[in-house]
Amino acid sequence: MTAFSRSTIARILAGAMVAGAGFTVAATPAGAETQVLSCSGMSQIVSMNPPTGSSSAKYLKWAVKDSDGTKVDLFGSPIPADAFACTVNSGIRTNLPATNSDSGKENPFDNQTNGNASLTTSGVLAKTAMSLSGSGSCRTDLPNTSFPHAYTIQGKATTKFDQTFSNLAQIQMQSYLRLEADTADPEDDLKVRGVVTKGPGIGGEVRATIALFPTNSAKNVNVIDCSPALTPVPAGNAVVAEMKLTLADGSDGDALIDPWEVVLP
Repeated sequence: MTAFSRSTIARILAGAMVAGAGFTVAATPAGAETQVLSCSGMSQIVSMNPPTGSSSAKYLKWAVKDSDGTKVDLFGSPIPADAFACTVNSGIRTNLPATNSDSGKENPFDNQTNGNASLTTSGVLAKTAMSLSGSGSCRTDLPNTSFPHAYTIQGKATTKFDQTFSNLAQIQMQSYLRLEADTADPEDDLKVRGVVTKGPGIGGEVRATIALFPTNSAKNVNVIDCSPALTPVPAGNAVVAEMKLTLADGSDGDALIDPWEVVLP
């Protein structure tokens, strides 16, 4: 393992998992969208059952939960505890009487966060969880690692925030997501695309860039078999059952970590 850098292993394990999906996102005209949520601090643990392997694409399922700060990655570096937090555009947290209906019915899209300008997940009841599934392999150079053998990883994400509505119910955001390879990114990070189905930013497009890297879990076996660069060709014995997930810098031309954001056209 010492012959491979962190970025090399990340490239081996990242984009391969959504290869062959063939999904794209329709372009939005420049300047014609509004960011209503901008979030940072995501640090998650992905448990894969069935796991990802290094043979042909097969069914896989991810259960994603907040990192509690107790795990380390494959190289022994601590994985930070999750600190997911969002800033909220005033347009979805301020009552605007002028937008009420002519009959006087209050516009429910004006104030979606009970006036809160920020949403946090530091409390014991707050959490983010995702359930994603699809089919794939960490070796996209092998036969049968494209559609229909490989299928886009997709599913549901739910974030329960510390803040509450006036009835004391936790504010929560639910989204339907899919992952796709960022082919323009030299680090082969993944793009998250989706739509908010409930809560702040409902109807808005979810956008983020994420990086995956294996933990030091004993369930991860022969991870380096995911590399197509090895000679002789690996035997296809990799088992990748646990990884960390963090926000990353995509192919947008800067060196900044991209936010987990929700935008409206």
